[in-house]
Amino acid sequence: MKLLRIILVMLLVLMLVVAGGVTFLLFGVDPNTYKPELEKLARQNDLELKIDGDLSWSFFPNLAVQAGSSSLTATKEDTGIPDIKFREASLILDWRALLTRTVRLQAITLDGADIRTKTAAEAANVAALPGAAAATSDTKTGDLPFELAIDEISLTDSRITVTSPDAPDRIFEQLNFTSTKLNLDGKPFAINLNFITTLPDQPTLQVALQSFVAVEASPQKLTLSDARLSVKGLDKLPLTLKFNADYEGDTDSLSVTDITGKLGSASISGAVNGAGLQTAPALQGELSLQNLVLAELPIEEPPEGFKKVDIATTFAVSEKAVALSNLKLALDEFNATGNMTMQLQGTRQLSMKIEGDHLALPATSETESTEQQAALFTPLLAPLALLEGGKGEVELSLASLTADNIRVDNLRLKLLANGKVVQVSELSGGIFGGTFKTTARADLGRATPTVSFTQNVAAIDLHNALVTLAEQGDIHGKLTMNFTGNSTGDNSDALLD
Repeated sequence: MKLLRIILVMLLVLMLVVAGGVTFLLFGVDPNTYKPELEKLARQNDLELKIDGDLSWSFFPNLAVQAGSSSLTATKEDTGIPDIKFREASLILDWRALLTRTVRLQAITLDGADIRTKTAAEAANVAALPGAAAATSDTKTGDLPFELAIDEISLTDSRITVTSPDAPDRIFEQLNFTSTKLNLDGKPFAINLNFITTLPDQPTLQVALQSFVAVEASPQKLTLSDARLSVKGLDKLPLTLKFNADYEGDTDSLSVTDITGKLGSASISGAVNGAGLQTAPALQGELSLQNLVLAELPIEEPPEGFKKVDIATTFAVSEKAVALSNLKLALDEFNATGNMTMQLQGTRQLSMKIEGDHLALPATSETESTEQQAALFTPLLAPLALLEGGKGEVELSLASLTADNIRVDNLRLKLLANGKVVQVSELSGGIFGGTFKTTARADLGRATPTVSFTQNVAAIDLHNALVTLAEQGDIHGKLTMNFTGNSTGDNSDALLD
């Protein structure tokens, strides 16, 4: 594999360091005299190696060669090798093999490593290092055969920086990684990883991952079993997950199954399948989030009067489209179902349909009521902002909606968008013993924007309406009326005047 060859070039330099130490043991030569040869070898492999610290030999607790402060940099672009600095490296050898005059490298420990990747290929090589290190390779240095069969690799107090020309650097620091019994034979071995990182405009996150990993070189396959992930740092929303995962290199496909965990007070479950991860990523699966306490969400003003939300859906996401199906939403006692699809290629197209039962908004002041209603319905209309001049259709049906003691039965909203034309083709329901139906159309694409609307009300109980709205009931009777209106203006204020 090309990836394996790239990483073995990096490890070849470490082999020579070990050979220098073994030569000191067997022949009494100071390993530091090998520094010029090591640096020359690195240059021959398009690498710039600087060993500022000393090379030394230790016998306890393990037979090891130690290298002080050093750095390794690729001298050519597109090599896939990141810039590496480390405070200290310890290379542990097999005693028994050494007695047969064979140098067998068993373990590598890098302390204070600072790894900086500039391309996706370099980042992938860093991620694949444990698997590459598990490969067995034989070479020869001078009179000493060298066998590379690394059983353990460890990073302590290290940092990885992922750079991108179009985004801020992503920094993973205080990174510690250990892996034992490495192999490429499909036998599980343990890994333990923890680090801290910071997302834009977010607090520092503490991330930890423990898992058993199985790697097969041919066919290329990576399996994570009994994986446990935890993320701390989000106020009131610590994340813990358990899952299993399989990646097939030949088909570039991923399967994450048996996902269970907690997000704050909420329970998470689901599964995800992915394809074309390195070319045209496409994901599909199912997700369930139950008993999410609204007060735990990192938002300034969560909807008042509501305590928790449950969400479950199947989904499909790709560069071409986003789809949510079999959507189930529960907001306290309110329940809704629906579907949504959005085509992303070419002219964007949105289709959304939501059906719910009885939604009762908590009683608040007039100002708070308006703000709360806007906050609740914003997620419904938000996808329209993503159309970028495309076409959209949104349908909402509720068995009833109650706000400030006003109840609307059989509420139906149908909203259409086509470029800069937005149309409410229907807003209807039953209220105060009668019915209402409204339509509206706004054309914002004209030189002078226009708005037109119609309003039809039938059999409205005036006494009931006045008692509810104005706290007076002197008028009795039924109200039926129809009217239309038009408005033009250069801006929204002019349209509404």
